[in-house]
Amino acid sequence: MLKWLLLAVAALALLFYLHPFKQSMSTATTTPAANTDNSSNTTPSPAGSEPQLIDHGALTIMIKDVKIGDEQFKYLKSENGFELSSKIHLDLMGQNFDLTPTAKVDRNLQIQTYHIIFHGPGTDEELSAKFDQARTVTITTSVNGQTETRPRTGTPPWVLVDNNVNSHFYLLYRLLRARDAAGLPSLVSTLIIPRDEATYTLKLNSKSPAKLHLPDKDIAVMRYEIQMGDYQIALYGQGETFYAVEYISEQTVAYRSDLLSALPAFIYDKPPAGK
Repeated sequence: MLKWLLLAVAALALLFYLHPFKQSMSTATTTPAANTDNSSNTTPSPAGSEPQLIDHGALTIMIKDVKIGDEQFKYLKSENGFELSSKIHLDLMGQNFDLTPTAKVDRNLQIQTYHIIFHGPGTDEELSAKFDQARTVTITTSVNGQTETRPRTGTPPWVLVDNNVNSHFYLLYRLLRARDAAGLPSLVSTLIIPRDEATYTLKLNSKSPAKLHLPDKDIAVMRYEIQMGDYQIALYGQGETFYAVEYISEQTVAYRSDLLSALPAFIYDKPPAGK
C-alpha cells in the first residue's frame, strides 16, 4: 500500500488512490451490536417484497482542488435489512477505472455480504465476501479469470470500508447515528478492507459540532472523527443526511455534490479525545 499523495506527484498519486491505506494490523475488541436503523422509512420491507429506495446521492472525489472521480449510490431497504450499491468512475492521470460495489447489511447495520467488480487498464477484478458474524470472513477473488477463496478472521462487529468506495462512509455514518440513538458506548470495531484482505482496529475518537462553509451559506453539521489503524478520517452529517468524508492531513475529500454547490471548507474546534 502507498500513502495518499497529491496530484503534483503525478506518477505516485494514481497508485496511492487505488490503495489508500497503510496501517499496522491489529484486532478490535467486541462491543454491543448497533441499534436498528430506526430513521424514518427505514423499517425493512415485508417478506417477499421488492427492495425499496430510501436514499440516493452523488459524491464528488477531490484530491486537493482537483476532481478525480464521481460516485453515484443508492440505499435500499430489503426483506432482511438494507442494501447499499454504487457506481464509481475514476479518472487518474488519464487512466479510467470503474467500480460497482454492493453491500448488504442486517437490521442492525451489521455487514452480511459484499460484492464488487473493478475494471481498469489491463485489469478485471471481482470480489465477494461473506460475513458469518462470528470471527470469519470468507473472501473470494477473481483477477483476470484466476479465482481464489481465503478466510480472514477478526472480532465482530465488522465495519466495511473498501478501497475507492466512499459511499461506505455513508453506511458508517448511519451506524454511528444508530448507536447514538441507542445510547451505546463509543464504537470500537474491526475494520475490513476486502480488496486488501486486511483488518484493522476502528474506533470513534470524537464527535463534535462543525460547519460546512460554502460560497453562499454555512451548514451546521456533526463531525465524527474516526481512527482506522494509524489513519484518521472525519465524517460530516446532520440528522439522516451524510454530507462528506475528509481524509485528514491528506487533502482528500468526497462530498455530496447532489446537495452541496461546491467543495466545502470544514470549520470545527478540536474536541478532547473521546468526546
